Amino acid sequence: MEEQAINEYKVFSQFLDTEFSMLESKIKQALKISDKGDSDTDYILRHSFFISVYSFTEYALKRFCEMVADNTPYKRRVGGFEKMHQHYSFLVNEMKFDQAKSEKEWEMLNVYRDIRNSIVHYNSTIGKNISSASYRFITSSEHIQFEEPHTFRLKDDALIMVLIQVSKRFLNGLMDEYDLKN
Repeated sequence: MEEQAINEYKVFSQFLDTEFSMLESKIKQALKISDKGDSDTDYILRHSFFISVYSFTEYALKRFCEMVADNTPYKRRVGGFEKMHQHYSFLVNEMKFDQAKSEKEWEMLNVYRDIRNSIVHYNSTIGKNISSASYRFITSSEHIQFEEPHTFRLKDDALIMVLIQVSKRFLNGLMDEYDLKN
């Protein structure tokens, strides 16, 4: 790895560690106030944090892909990508990252994407484009209160913390893969 790439990698790694720690700490602190509360405000707060963590994961993946692309000989443009799957596809298909190493986390992030989209676009009802895996997850998770017809709420902060852990494993795994390649 060139010196500039090494420095960018270190800065990004530190950024991830700092931001995920801060996210986790601030969310835990805020959720202590409404721990296992069942008012509408408690649900809105939990849903907002879930959306925020997922959005941060999207942002971090985008930044990582930009760093990777900037350090390739052909300087692939990834700034125009709008979706997480485009960034992931770039890493797997063009940069030849080993998909098997991140597949489990990627599949969970797709479920969390469907949950996020259902919260944001369908007011916490199951969206029309949701995958069957996401539907099964929503209807069977102990951390989600599912009500017919197709509405749900996050019951506690556990799923938010799981999303943070899955996101960290996913991004750190991609960084490890990048490190091995360079």
